[in-house]
Amino acid sequence: NRKLSALQLTAQAEILYRHILRRAPATIEEYAAELGWATSKAARQLAELELLRLAQLGDDRKITADDP
Repeated sequence: NRKLSALQLTAQAEILYRHILRRAPATIEEYAAELGWATSKAARQLAELELLRLAQLGDDRKITADDP
């Protein structure tokens, strides 16, 4: 996807982003478990997405993302 490439996401952040887009909002722990990742790894990738304003962590700890 050219738009995602233009943002220069790491491969791992792109995996998480695409997973978030395909699924209902969930917690970082739920996403990590579904991807077979440690929560700390998923949290690092989420931080990258948040910096680019591609994902948001809500007050309910659920993560949402907007499709560019």
